[in-house]
Amino acid sequence: MSPFFHRYGVIYEEFLESLLPRREQSLTLVEVGILNGSGLAIWCDLFPNARVIGFDIDLRNFAANRAELEAAGAFSANRPELYEFDQLDLGRSALILKNVLGGTKVDVAIDDGCHSIESIKTTFENFMPHMAERFVYFIEDNFDTYDVLAPVNRHLRWFQRGEMTVSTRPFRP
Repeated sequence: MSPFFHRYGVIYEEFLESLLPRREQSLTLVEVGILNGSGLAIWCDLFPNARVIGFDIDLRNFAANRAELEAAGAFSANRPELYEFDQLDLGRSALILKNVLGGTKVDVAIDDGCHSIESIKTTFENFMPHMAERFVYFIEDNFDTYDVLAPVNRHLRWFQRGEMTVSTRPFRP
């Protein structure tokens, strides 16, 4: 389903607006579940100085579509890093994140992977130790995420917009 069908673009804009002044600065953005890479193309264009990292259990879909994206002008300002990542393998995923990030904190995380509560919880638990002090964490395509994660993570701010759940740390001015 297209992000435009869900109006995700409006939701991303709402929460990323606070990071847009940092567009020229370095930030780290990760997307779990990259499929054909169209989201990575958008992030690389929107944040040309960012470290954009794509994680997926199977990178073949992206590999098959990459030339078409590049022919359309994608990745001319920034190139993503790509890694295999199984959302349901807590131990291996934690190790991959530690090795890939190497202490770098994540400013923006997008979970557009399996969409099951189990995979969403596991991915969230894996990423939280790596999140920056000021972050935005997006979870797409699941109505139940808010009800499952928000009550056990009350130290964070939570927002639900249809099938999109967003979490941030309370921002200090």
